[in-house]
Amino acid sequence: MGLRMPSSCLAVPILVVLVLLPASMARADLGDVLHTIPCAGANTGDIAWVEGTLYQVIFSPTEQRNIYKLDPATGTILAVIPYAGSSPQGLTYDGQHLWQSDVAGRMIYKLDPQTGQVLGQFPAPGDTPQPLGLGWDGASLWLADSRSPEKIWELDRLGTVLGFFPAPGASPYGLAWGAEYIWVSDN
Repeated sequence: MGLRMPSSCLAVPILVVLVLLPASMARADLGDVLHTIPCAGANTGDIAWVEGTLYQVIFSPTEQRNIYKLDPATGTILAVIPYAGSSPQGLTYDGQHLWQSDVAGRMIYKLDPQTGQVLGQFPAPGDTPQPLGLGWDGASLWLADSRSPEKIWELDRLGTVLGFFPAPGASPYGLAWGAEYIWVSDN
């Protein structure tokens, strides 16, 4: 039996920020929620950590559709950056550029993180891709493709396929690289 929210309640999206500190600085176990901040909008796509700030994709409603630069301590919107394509979703940072996926256009865009200027683009791999989550491992881009057959793609910065493997679930959505592993959320 699941929990039901009364119809009088309004759901407020929040962004959960997990911070792991050395044991001498904090007492927290892996997975403990240490801090939350409000989301920039209603329907969030991916997030990316960029030089001390968070960047967050909001994909709907249309009037909120943008990439938002957020203060990770307060959630204050520091900047609004235009997105590329028509349906932004995935987002990652390679140490120099933002990379954003566009579901409707089936494209991957390379963006200037300050202006949103498109610096490059390439089509998402596959016959009928649905590019969602993006990650960066220090050498390659990783893309969660939620279209049958669902795959996780490894790409170089020009869009060349370096490899792929079947997604671990039926609808891969978010993707991140950390602690030498690819982390995939399933929708």
